[in-house]
This record gives sequence, structure tokens and C-alpha cells, in this order.
Amino acid sequence: MGYTVATPAKSKKAKKEMLAFMDQYFRPGYEAFGYEKGYDPSRNGVLSSEDLAYDDGTSKMGFNYNGELGRDYIFNVCSWMALKVGRKRKFKSYGIIESVPYYVYDGYESVPVLLKSEWEGIVTCTGLFTGPLGSKEGPQHRSLERSITERGHSPDLENMLEEEKENFAMIKKELQRLDDLWSSR
Repeated sequence: MGYTVATPAKSKKAKKEMLAFMDQYFRPGYEAFGYEKGYDPSRNGVLSSEDLAYDDGTSKMGFNYNGELGRDYIFNVCSWMALKVGRKRKFKSYGIIESVPYYVYDGYESVPVLLKSEWEGIVTCTGLFTGPLGSKEGPQHRSLERSITERGHSPDLENMLEEEKENFAMIKKELQRLDDLWSSR
């Protein structure tokens, strides 16, 4: 089974601009982090709407994937693109009354992209992704830390947490590189 994660652009011009930028500067996970190329969902770069398997919105760009390898990277890249050129909407069910950028999971589930200063006062629910790792306010995705808190400490979870922190540090560095290039154009 496969999945799609995509960012709807605020306009055709914004989509075209982001795709051109990503064609020039985006590094797939196998280049940036040494993922095995055959399983790297970012290996073909950022895809346009017509190449997305489970999302047919005309102004979207993102990735198809079918596993865990590289998942955090592509979700964070879509969050980063949403902050730069993404369409915005309100998420009243999450208590978000101002329009915020978002990405779309599998063509139907819209997920808000929030910076830390925007989500601190909101009680989040399961599945609410809070901010790209490349944001100035730092990584907000803490799934394994939550697992350790809920289940207690174990050596396996501690090792996984260290690996996840290293992975997120590499993703944050890569998104910061893209951010710097975006700002300097």
C-alpha cells in the first residue's frame, strides 16, 4: 500500500516557483542522509500534482511513499514548503481560528503546520503535527519521547530516541540549508 503527502500551493505561480527551486536545490534522502536509494521516497524529488498517487489537487506538490524510511524527512519538507508558499485555512476542530498553512495526507486529511509560538496555547490532539523541524523555534515532533513518558524507560526506547534525535538533527540541518537558499534568492 502507498501513501501521498502533499503541500497545496497558494497559487499556480507559487507552485511553479517552489518546484523550480526544489528542482535546483532539493537533495533526496539518499544524498543527504545515506538512505538506501531504492526505498527512499524522496529519490525522484518533489513531485507535481499529476505524479501524486493519492492526491489529484492541481496546485499540489509532494511525495509518494510506502514505508517508514524517509517519512519524517518528506513530511518536514512538505511542512517547510507550506510555510513558504502554502495555501492557508482554519482548523476550528483543533481550536485554530486563524488561517494557517497545511499539508495534505493521502488526498483528504489536512494537517496544520504551526510554529511553536502558534501552538503553545492549543491543546493538541493525536496526529496534529506541530511545526517543521527547520523552523527557527526548533523541532516539535516528539513521538518517542511521548512513548517513553507513557511506557516508562527501556533501553530499546532510549536507543530509538537517540536515533530519532540524530535523524531529526540531520533533517533540521537540511531544511536550514533550504531555508537559507530560499531567503537568498
